[in-house]
Amino acid sequence: MVTQTADNARNLPVAVCRALKVRTREGLAWELIVDKCPLCGLKHAHGGGVGPQPSYGERSAHCADRNQRGDYELVPVGGAA
Repeated sequence: MVTQTADNARNLPVAVCRALKVRTREGLAWELIVDKCPLCGLKHAHGGGVGPQPSYGERSAHCADRNQRGDYELVPVGGAA
């Protein structure tokens, strides 16, 4: 699925993700979970920052198959952040 938005001017595939608050050695942080990667179909996790709200946007996919590696736009479940 490719969408064109103001934040996705490069027409990147969209990866829908859910945000979880996790405890790290440094304190609380956001983890963004992509349950189904639009490039490879697998599950990936990305850091989402430490602020009061998770930080979505462009990320490099964590695909196991190097031929499928690329970038995608992280968006929250339910729509734009």
